[in-house]
Amino acid sequence: MAEKNIGVSNLEVSVIIPVHNRAGIIPSAIRSALNQTIKPKEIIVVDDASTDKLSEKIEHFDKNTVKLIRLNNKTNAAYARNYGALSSESDYIAFLDSDDFWEKNHIESKLKIINKDQNIKGVYGSFYVMDNQRVLYIKKPTQYDKIIHPAEYVLRGSGIRTSTFLFNRKAFLTIKFNDNLTKHQDWDLFIRFVSKHNMRVDHNPTVKIYVSGVDRMSQKPDHTATKYFLNKYSNHLTTKTKEKICANFAMLTCQHEGKTDNYYWYYEQINWFVPSSFRVISIKILLLLPFAPSIVNSIKDLKKYFIGIKRFFK
Repeated sequence: MAEKNIGVSNLEVSVIIPVHNRAGIIPSAIRSALNQTIKPKEIIVVDDASTDKLSEKIEHFDKNTVKLIRLNNKTNAAYARNYGALSSESDYIAFLDSDDFWEKNHIESKLKIINKDQNIKGVYGSFYVMDNQRVLYIKKPTQYDKIIHPAEYVLRGSGIRTSTFLFNRKAFLTIKFNDNLTKHQDWDLFIRFVSKHNMRVDHNPTVKIYVSGVDRMSQKPDHTATKYFLNKYSNHLTTKTKEKICANFAMLTCQHEGKTDNYYWYYEQINWFVPSSFRVISIKILLLLPFAPSIVNSIKDLKKYFIGIKRFFK
């Protein structure tokens, strides 16, 4: 392993935050980047043609550190991230989504890993999944070992998220986000990046990713992007993984849209050699999973209700 002699405190990092109509929450993301144990050289906020009062929310930050770039025409988060990266001035870049939050040691933790070996060009890592201020669980990706195709690794549920990424800038610019994708850009970037460069996992959770309370894009179906992604990497997936991910997307579609044509498209990707009754039962179980906490809570409330009635008549 080729050790570097430069201390991590001397490494410069640019933070890229794409944003569209998130004036209410962008200050929290910026503050989490500013409050790092190793301060970023710059925080580049790329405003993707917002129509809210975004600029007013960030004008009180130091303009020498927090730099606002406004795109006049709406694009997408992938394009905005690439634009920010091209505009950056540091040797390293880190990405943060506007509705996520970094712990104070995020940059330091990632730099310690990427600084160990000159062959390491990127870091991804563990994160907290949050419901408001409550930690639902901690997602801890394993180290990608290149034994299986990276698409198979990603879609087995590895837990690849943009806000955990830190890259060597030059290496990133040889790959970049696919700005034709409006969803799964982080998965696609990871797959292409590890095909050319080495990435290491940071097992220390340093990111909070919120799944409720905001209009989170990653929770919404984008069938054009999803079908493009699945078709692009389909030949590199095992049947089991493809069926599992299609069942998950069928569940998500049913939650948001009902049993539309898109729901049945995902359903039809499931192996027809599996007995029909088993397929139907499996998908129905998956469709009920998101409602499990509500069902459990309803049962608990009903139990309390009957206990209250019983005590009343004693």
